[in-house]
Amino acid sequence: MQRIKSFLIKGSFFTLFLFVSLNPAFASSDNEGGSMSGEHDPTEHLEASCSNVTYGKSVNVESLYANTKTKSADIFGSVVSPNPAGQVIVDLGLHIVELTKVDEVTNTFNIEGFMDLVWCDPRMAYEVENGEELSERILLKDKAQALLNEIWWPAVTIANQVNGRNIENQELVILSDGTIEYKEKFSAELEAHYDLKKFPFDRQKLEIEIESFAWHDEVLLFQMNEEKIGFSNDFEIAEWHIEKVESKIESVKGIQDRASFSEFLMEIVVVRQYEYYLWKIITPLIFLVIVSWSVFLMIGEKLADRLRFSMIGILTIVSFQFIISDILPRVSYFTLMDSFLSISFFIMLLTMFESVYVNNLDLVEESAQAKKLDMVSRIAFPVLYFVSLATLALIFFL
Repeated sequence: MQRIKSFLIKGSFFTLFLFVSLNPAFASSDNEGGSMSGEHDPTEHLEASCSNVTYGKSVNVESLYANTKTKSADIFGSVVSPNPAGQVIVDLGLHIVELTKVDEVTNTFNIEGFMDLVWCDPRMAYEVENGEELSERILLKDKAQALLNEIWWPAVTIANQVNGRNIENQELVILSDGTIEYKEKFSAELEAHYDLKKFPFDRQKLEIEIESFAWHDEVLLFQMNEEKIGFSNDFEIAEWHIEKVESKIESVKGIQDRASFSEFLMEIVVVRQYEYYLWKIITPLIFLVIVSWSVFLMIGEKLADRLRFSMIGILTIVSFQFIISDILPRVSYFTLMDSFLSISFFIMLLTMFESVYVNNLDLVEESAQAKKLDMVSRIAFPVLYFVSLATLALIFFL
């Protein structure tokens, strides 16, 4: 009887052991994350990770490339797309940490930032070794670049860069399911197209255009990784204020391109801080023009004395034009500042001509007529000047 009880107890434990071992519900709890060795996949929420794309779920490389002329042995390390049947989805993140320079003379601006790319290449999947805690392999700097030279990758470039971007650091993370994440810290000088018509009350749109150098949109499609797209607010740009930053994905085709390309576009709208020009150039010049009208009160003065006031104002305007010309490029159109300086110059030139005409009236003994002209000028010149400035403002801002 005792032997029968012992046999039944042992049989119960054995049955329970088999049930736990063979039941999928219990087996999956011990291997959560598949090949992640119990670690959570940090990219599983991204559309481009192997856990989310259809071609990433294929474990048979031969079947994946069954309809191609390329053998699987030739695939690894080549530049053949990891999804020959469709598009490779690439999640892209861009975080700008600093906008270091906005140069209207050279039509450029400089940025520093971080770029992040995630895509799936099932050919890069590998078995997790026993006892390995993390199912990821990390390559840095030269080793990362060396592997990128041998495998398929998005081959991104900044389309509007003046020279090649300076890559300060690189990191390549390869997960065991074939998901690849590429990170870099970079700086670059980019081309911009400035509209300076409203200078110095202008706003400019700075664009960062990222696209693949090699793969058109039938092969590669960018998706925005919202978590890693942003703009740092921890710095200030001299003379500029950042108004807003927007990002989008669009399809573009250049004249030199054989097909359209998927492009990530970040638009940074900056507004010029006009206070320097308002208080250092515009306001002093307005007061200088007003002071020049004092010649209308110099009744009976010699021509040389009246012209002296007008010439000082004219020379001051010319010096301001030289200052502005060093700040701005030699554009073919008139800016708001150019128009303001021209109006001020014209009014002061008219003041000088009025003084010459009044002097001629005195010479022919028409003093009464000269005094009358001065009195009319005291009202006409301010009205003409300020109406001209108001009209100028309406033309540029309405």
